[in-house]
Amino acid sequence: MKKLLLILSFIGILFAKDYGYYISVDEKGKQTARWHIYEENNELFGKVVKLFEYPDSEICDACEKTYPFFTYAKDASKMKIVGAPLLYKLKKEGANTYKSGYIIDPESGKLYRANATFKDDKLILRGYIGFSLIGRSQTWIKEK
Repeated sequence: MKKLLLILSFIGILFAKDYGYYISVDEKGKQTARWHIYEENNELFGKVVKLFEYPDSEICDACEKTYPFFTYAKDASKMKIVGAPLLYKLKKEGANTYKSGYIIDPESGKLYRANATFKDDKLILRGYIGFSLIGRSQTWIKEK
């Protein structure tokens, strides 16, 4: 059993890509959080690793109990924001493009569809409801 777990872990590492750390910036230009962005099995994920306005122990009490395809927590309304993959399951569409995933806004608890594009040292993230035309974009900056 231990051998099987070791082999599966190794395979997971082979198929994972680490994009590094990005700082999310809201529409007013304010830095909100530090994220770890990574790819697993051709899907993009982003975990919050630091909140700038709240303590790291902040609970996502605005979150719903469950979200589609979100398997990180049994009850998302009781999870800590730091460590949670709030950006998840964006499917790889090209070398630098991911589409049709999800992002949870921890302030409102709302779930949005998400697309992401890497360009230079930036991550352009678009959250939307229904169609991509109806939504908003943010540009996150890669941490150096």
